[in-house]
Amino acid sequence: MDPSTMHEVWLNLATNSPFLAFLVYNWYQMSKQNEAYRLEMKNDRDEYERKREEGIEKIRERYQVVIEDLKQQKSNGIEERLVSLEKGIKKLFHLIDKLKEEINDLKFKEKARDFVK
Repeated sequence: MDPSTMHEVWLNLATNSPFLAFLVYNWYQMSKQNEAYRLEMKNDRDEYERKREEGIEKIRERYQVVIEDLKQQKSNGIEERLVSLEKGIKKLFHLIDKLKEEINDLKFKEKARDFVK
């Protein structure tokens, strides 16, 4: 290289070195900020995913309880309904028997009245 060209390069480098130092410093600071921002976003995303999974799990547990109750009601439901129906029929027959007795008593009393007249 020509000595005058070398001189110009060194002169330009010396005069622009504060600007170059500023660029390097700025690049370094931006790299640190970007890394901090990336970590913050990653933590936020992980926290969001954790909360979302917890919410889904809570909903799943609620529905699991409901499903188990429905299964239990379904398996026991027919038997319980039949027992309940049987009890209801027994009560109805018992009431009908009482009504028959009262009707017979009333008929007997009516016959007695008619006989006395």
